[in-house]
Amino acid sequence: MNFIRANYYSFDTIAPTFIGSRYTDMKLIDILSFESAILRRSDLVTINQQIKDNIVTATQLRATDLTYLDFMDSSGKRIILAKEWIDANGFTDITLSGGYQNVLINIQNASADDLSIISNAIRSVGNWNFDISTQ
Repeated sequence: MNFIRANYYSFDTIAPTFIGSRYTDMKLIDILSFESAILRRSDLVTINQQIKDNIVTATQLRATDLTYLDFMDSSGKRIILAKEWIDANGFTDITLSGGYQNVLINIQNASADDLSIISNAIRSVGNWNFDISTQ
């Protein structure tokens, strides 16, 4: 997994109990050493130890040996995670895989009442800017 500053990523983690399971549309702000990361997130040593103690596939590196990534989500919230805590199987570089695109969905025979149901369903699974209209 290669990470490039300012690119957008979606990924799963190897330790959902400790650091969350899925992150989507995360902009990489910076790549940090342990010394820089610990100033921004003081619990890195504790989290790394919890992951090592509970996740069989977790790397046995010390927290000071990991590479840290400073991400920002679409609401501006920042989180620092170790690169080694990201599951390579659930990793997508959104920017390199074509970036963002408009998606057109045509639902045939929908009623006016269906518009609010469809709108609510879309909002429940993501934070997208979208329009719904009838033809």
